[in-house]
Amino acid sequence: MTVATEKPESQTKIREILQKYSSVFADGIGKVHGIKGNLHLIDDAKAIFCKARPVPYDLKPKIERELGNLENIGILEKVDTSNWATPIVQVPKKNGKVRICGDFKVTLNAQLNVDLYPLPKIEDIFASLSNGEHFSKIDLRQAYLHMEMEEKSKTYLTKNTRKGLYRYNRLLYGVASAPSIWQRTMDQILQGLPGVHCILDDMIVTGKTDEEHLRNLDSVLQRLQKFGLRAYLEKCYFFKDSVQYCGHEVTKD
Repeated sequence: MTVATEKPESQTKIREILQKYSSVFADGIGKVHGIKGNLHLIDDAKAIFCKARPVPYDLKPKIERELGNLENIGILEKVDTSNWATPIVQVPKKNGKVRICGDFKVTLNAQLNVDLYPLPKIEDIFASLSNGEHFSKIDLRQAYLHMEMEEKSKTYLTKNTRKGLYRYNRLLYGVASAPSIWQRTMDQILQGLPGVHCILDDMIVTGKTDEEHLRNLDSVLQRLQKFGLRAYLEKCYFFKDSVQYCGHEVTKD
């Protein structure tokens, strides 16, 4: 976490706000309250079952550990049978762990009626930030995994591993409809709040004055808490003169 303001009163207020909404920055993955994701198949869709792929020996214990962790917190569950099965793709992370993704391009994506809800245009976001003095940035924690899926859709998200079949209960990276489903959800969650914009898992907050910025930040965190979302505190920035957002440097100019 970085707090960039030099004003003691603003620093104090930011820390009070972060303490007030400490559950937003708690460890683990949250779950969106009151909204579930749904996947729609094309009319002539056919279930596809792929065998598990071999994985490097040095990654096997890390994959098994991650599967166990995700099972313990209800993100996935082991199943005996399924008409659908997607092979996993393991992505090493900087912290030495692995992220387990699915190669859905060989299974589900070709059978999906892909959701086409639009992502915000970066030009529109910049235009609406034009009166901001300072900027705060909030990074959601493994955003898609917050989204619980409707029961039927969970079947399509079954993965085949060397330890058997696992059905995911949450939305996954690699699913063609995932960005649209998540963006629609975030637009719904943040609807009506001033001074905030979100593209997928990144939010930027600002205000014309420090007082307005603080009010907007409080409102955003209140909404995230209400809907059960979690963010990485160590990846968040508050009251900076400039931030990197979607590959661009954003300043008051």
